[in-house]
This record gives sequence, structure tokens and C-alpha cells, in this order.
Amino acid sequence: MYIYHYTTIKALYGIMKNKEFWWGNTSSMNDRNERLEFIGRITGAVREDFGHSDKCEEFCRHIEAEASTEFPFAMCFSTQAEDASQWERYADRAQGVCLKINSEVFASLLEGCNVVFNNVYYDFDVRNHRYYPLIESYFKEGEIPDQTGIYDLESLASHILASAPIYKNHSFWGECERRVYTLLGTPFCDNPDTYRYDYESKDNEIKRYLKIRYDLLCLKKGIKPDDMIVEVVIGPRGRQNIEELKSFCIDMGFPGLAENIRLSDCPLR
Repeated sequence: MYIYHYTTIKALYGIMKNKEFWWGNTSSMNDRNERLEFIGRITGAVREDFGHSDKCEEFCRHIEAEASTEFPFAMCFSTQAEDASQWERYADRAQGVCLKINSEVFASLLEGCNVVFNNVYYDFDVRNHRYYPLIESYFKEGEIPDQTGIYDLESLASHILASAPIYKNHSFWGECERRVYTLLGTPFCDNPDTYRYDYESKDNEIKRYLKIRYDLLCLKKGIKPDDMIVEVVIGPRGRQNIEELKSFCIDMGFPGLAENIRLSDCPLR
């Protein structure tokens, strides 16, 4: 299976030259509001279903406080190739590129890292959330079933917060997104040489990123980088010379990728 990452030429340059993936802090992305919207739906349903007892309010305040102060870092993909809206939205108004990525190789690269890699869900009913029956059990029966591996209200709240980044507003459903994001309160992985947190000036803002040295992860796992990134598609409004980009790929250590560069056939012009 393949996933697609729509991005700019500048980002492609950094990915290939520096051998880094930059994961954005979701506090500076649309995901901040979407995460808070998800938490608002959870706490709203809890208050509606179980009243405004001290126990209920304690649970809701704990989730609301944690959700507004801690945010994971994430990288986003789509299962859709040649999607006009994503060319416009994420690839510099269709002047950038789309990276075709082998999702199995990418997932194996992240094995052992403290991340979640999952499909995004849209326009959901929070009462169908997998943890909502545990909330019901706690407030109706005073306990959480033993077999769940969740033992108290605090750990239940932590699990709910950990799942929040895979829920988005229904207006984005057409993106068919897959997302990888960090777990809060844990290091990215056990090798500090493979990642760092750093600031960059981007889009007239100073933003914090998690910068991941995928070349070092590839080396550890015996993965060739161009077995992971298998194709570059130049946007329908792109001006990038293909032969120049092929030379760049070869010089940056992506000889296989150099043979798999093409122009988009999306009719945006």
C-alpha cells in the first residue's frame, strides 16, 4: 500500500539533502482546534449523560486542562494520489511535489518508536468511541473492567487524549488522511542521535518541529531510503526541471528515486 505526502519544493530539498523529516507541532496546525473540538465533544457527552457531579467535573476538567497544554508532533499523509484539493492546500498551490511512500516500509522504520500511525476519522459520534463504554462503566458502576488494561480515571483520560489526534472535522473527509504522531510524555525513541527539537521561521511565524534523522533510522533497520520514498510527482503548476531533479536525487543518494520522477497528470493549470 502507498501513502502520499503533498509538500513544497523547499521541504523536498530539506527532506533529501538533510535526510530529515520535520514533524509539526499540532499546536500550530489546524489540528489544535480539531483536537480541542474532539475533547469538547467527549466532555459534552459525559456531562450530558452523567450529570454534573463532582466526579464528572473532575474527569472533564482533567481532560480539558491536559488537552489545552500538551500537543503531539505529527506528519500527515493521504491515501489519495493526484488529489486537486491537496495539491492546492499543501503543495504550494500545486507548484510543489507529492511523495509516494511505501507505507509498510515507513511503518517498519518507526517500529520501536513511541508513535501512533493510524487512519484519521471524520464526523464521528463520540459515544461510538472505543473508550466511551469504559467511561460509562466508571460512572454507572464505579469501576473500569479489569481486562481493558486501564485501571483508573487518570489512565482512562490519558488514553482518550492519546487517541485525539486521529479525529478531524468532517469538512476534511476528502483528504482520506493517515497520520503519524508522537505519544505525550515519552521520548520519540531510545536513540537521541536520531531526533531533536528545533525552531524554524516559517509562514511568518516561529514554529517548533521534531526533526527526525530518517537516514540513521534506515541504517539501523537496513532500509534503503529510496525503498521508502518510491516516486516524486511534480505538481501540475510546477516549474521544476525533471533532469535537474534527477541529478539532485542521485547526488543525494537516491538513485532509484531518480528513475521515478514524473509530472502530475492532474488538470490544474
